[in-house]
Amino acid sequence: MENTSEKNKAAGLFITSLLVFNIGFAVAKTMSGVLVNHIIEHFGLIGAQQGLMHSMINIGISAAIISAVVVRWKSRKTSMLVLSGLVTVSMIALTGLAGSFTILITVSVVLGVGLGWTDTYANSSIVDVDRAGSARHQSALQGCYAVGAIIAPIVIASLLLRISWQWVYLVLAPGILITVIIIIVVLKLVGRQIFVAEMESPKLTGKEILLFLRERRSLLLLATCMSYYAMQYGLFAWLVRYMSVQHGAEALGMAGITVMWSCTAIARFLTPRLPFDNIKMHTYGCFIAGGALLAGILSNDPLIMCIMVGVGALATGNSLPATINRCTVTYHGNSLLPTSAMYLSMQITGASVAPVLGAIAVYSMQGSMFVLIAAVIAAGFFGLAFLRLKPAVL
Repeated sequence: MENTSEKNKAAGLFITSLLVFNIGFAVAKTMSGVLVNHIIEHFGLIGAQQGLMHSMINIGISAAIISAVVVRWKSRKTSMLVLSGLVTVSMIALTGLAGSFTILITVSVVLGVGLGWTDTYANSSIVDVDRAGSARHQSALQGCYAVGAIIAPIVIASLLLRISWQWVYLVLAPGILITVIIIIVVLKLVGRQIFVAEMESPKLTGKEILLFLRERRSLLLLATCMSYYAMQYGLFAWLVRYMSVQHGAEALGMAGITVMWSCTAIARFLTPRLPFDNIKMHTYGCFIAGGALLAGILSNDPLIMCIMVGVGALATGNSLPATINRCTVTYHGNSLLPTSAMYLSMQITGASVAPVLGAIAVYSMQGSMFVLIAAVIAAGFFGLAFLRLKPAVL
């Protein structure tokens, strides 16, 4: 009994350190979206170039996720988490030092690798250490991501009053490093007590991957997650630009990012407590979000747009942890495969959505936002298909 109690305490401490770590990760991932106008203006970017930095980050994330599946690392998932944090902090600092756009997008690829490993190994590890409570823990993990994404625009807007966008990266890098140090210390204290066989970094076979992809339920969950992420990432990457160009309201654009993540955090902490199936809430929430975004765009009012972004975030804030967890806990194999598949599907979308929005915006800024409406509505229909395929019962 005493040994079990100690292991539970160790698991709790590790999960808490992961939550803090994810706040720093969120700040790192959110920075480029908040600073997009300053980066575009500094390097004189036009058309699809405006979304190229986001694409390079997502290419790096995709490469990291693929490597997590196909490479047999001689390290545990927890060691890979630490490495990912150190890579991320280094690349954040180098982004601030980048003297040309070529250097910037090169650094962005490596930054994406760090971010991709963090996402994959954090979500997989939190399932491994407590599979029974993983749905609640993953919602909390993603909720802490939302907290970090709330903090980032506020802190960045304050810093921009005093320093350049390059110095913002340099100032925030040490803060993100603190969250990495916390998880290093915790792993030194409790690493042996939380270790389970699933926390090794496995090399998965082609047969295992094919079997996973042949399951129709897996494909539908991948599709709905990918479509939803196109909307969420599109807002993160493009809302500030849209509000600035369409309405001349960059400050409201930053406020809109804060509203989005505030409402997302509320949804992620509260939704798991509701007595409803999480995939049903995701599905119908997507339709609500699509209608809210449409109302915001058609209003042609930046304040109403901010409000509607918040409504959509409340309706779908728990969508990512819900779909990722449903795919992971119902798969009877190593948790890294479904986790990696979900994140890879998202990054394929993320790598393309920002340049597409930039290219469309050359002709119509409002037209670029309609892409996001179509994406979230599609996510709703994929969710419906999943619910009809099989009752959504764990």
